[in-house]
This record gives sequence, C-alpha cells and structure tokens, in this order.
Amino acid sequence: MKSLKLIFALFLALGMIACSSNQQEAEMTAENSHKEAMTVEAADGVVGKITMAEVTPLNNLLNRPQDFVGKTILLEGKVTGRCMGSGCWVSLDTGNPEEKFYAKSVDESFVFPTDCIDKTIRIEGEVMVKNAGAAQEEHEHGEGDAGHECPQPVYFVNPSGAQIVMAHTS
Repeated sequence: MKSLKLIFALFLALGMIACSSNQQEAEMTAENSHKEAMTVEAADGVVGKITMAEVTPLNNLLNRPQDFVGKTILLEGKVTGRCMGSGCWVSLDTGNPEEKFYAKSVDESFVFPTDCIDKTIRIEGEVMVKNAGAAQEEHEHGEGDAGHECPQPVYFVNPSGAQIVMAHTS
C-alpha cells in the first residue's frame, strides 16, 4: 500500500512538472507571437499600433525632412510600391513621379500588408535619416525576387503602425 502511494505521488509530481513545462512553453510561444505581431494583418486593417490622430502633411515632410528627424509622426498617402521580398517598405505618392518617399522597417520587424498598393494608408512611425556611412542593408527576398533591390532613402519613416484607409461610401 505504501509503494502504491509512493508511485501515485511520483506520477502526481511528474504531472505537475510536465504542466509547468507546458505553461512555460506556452508563455514563450505567446511572447514570440507578440514579437511577430507586427507581421500579421489584424482584422481591423491595423498592423502594429496607431496612437496619433493628427496627420503630418507629406509635403511638409518632403520640404523640411531634417525638422522631423527623431520625431514620431502620422502620415497618410497612396501607396505606389511595396517591397516584393520581405514586405519591409512602401513608397508613397508625392505628386511627383521622380520623387518618392518611403516608410521602411529598419530591422524588418514590420511587414506592410500585401494588398496595400494603390490604396491610401496611414503610417505612424519615427522619421529617420540614413547614416551616410552605413552599408547597404541585406535581407531575404522571396522566391523569384533575385533581381529585387530595396531602396536606401536618406529620409524615411520607420513604422510602428499602419492602417489601410477604407473608402467611405454613402
């Protein structure tokens, strides 16, 4: 009878250890999925977080980008292009086909929605200036994108949130 109680206690202890291990694994999985949340499109069309309400006119940024470096802003514009590799950047319509403005994820932790081209998008993020001495950044491209090059703009927005603006119908 004592050995039966001992075996039962041993199985109970092993079960508790296994449950604890599964809980830690679940917590680690939840933490990793939080880190990857920027790459998943939410049902409301928001990727990441948008906390600002006031939109900075793109022309203001284009005319005096140095005034915005280090500041978090909210931009709104039509997407004219997207990284076809990792989805790490989008270009916005500036009204001049020769001039482009980019929102570009510095560490590729942010992925723009695949269906954003030709749509109006709101992007919140920090205005950054490329380090003049920095080497060309490398990242993985999708299959068949061997000839694809990502832009290296001098000024860009490092996104923390983006949302495709839905057209209102009356």
